[in-house]
Amino acid sequence: MVAGNILVHSAVVISLFDSGASHYYISTSFIMMHSIHYNDMNIQWEINTGNRVITTSRVCKSCFVEVCGREFSADMFVIDTGGYDVILVMICLSKYHAVIDCGNKSVIF
Repeated sequence: MVAGNILVHSAVVISLFDSGASHYYISTSFIMMHSIHYNDMNIQWEINTGNRVITTSRVCKSCFVEVCGREFSADMFVIDTGGYDVILVMICLSKYHAVIDCGNKSVIF
């Protein structure tokens, strides 16, 4: 895992690049602070964080994300992310052939 600053909805965020995550996540506090719209889903999702299981029924659709000048949109589950504004998965980075360099704590495109 590597942490760093990226842009989400044009705001600088503290992001965690998690090679083991299955979905994208955005923090409840970040969406409230920036008045970002989210949707309520009809179902509860259970998310295993490794330490515990949390649930959410909220999702931000098509969040604008920019990483090192590469732009994409992602649907992100709204959760308490434990200090990070967003958690990104490898899927978003793999289409740009990005590599997470854990030794140097960087993402290389």
